[in-house]
Amino acid sequence: MQQMSREELQSTLTAIFEKADKDGSGHLDREEFASCLQDTALGFSPDQIGFVINETDKNKDGSIDFQEFAPVCFDMLVTMIAREMEDE
Repeated sequence: MQQMSREELQSTLTAIFEKADKDGSGHLDREEFASCLQDTALGFSPDQIGFVINETDKNKDGSIDFQEFAPVCFDMLVTMIAREMEDE
């Protein structure tokens, strides 16, 4: 990620969001976002997934739009990369 340009990072976050948006609605419902979190290598428990969903849905409309998703996804990417570096 250190080598990624801002555009490359934006593109990566967008691709992750679009992959998680199974119905193409432009937002993630609780199930889509939970599935996305489960697909990470971070080992979230169901309780942790519920917490992350509730904290990410800033406007409390029951869905996650890209503006809500991007900061959380970025933080997860950083954590996953840090873990990979520790394992090397």
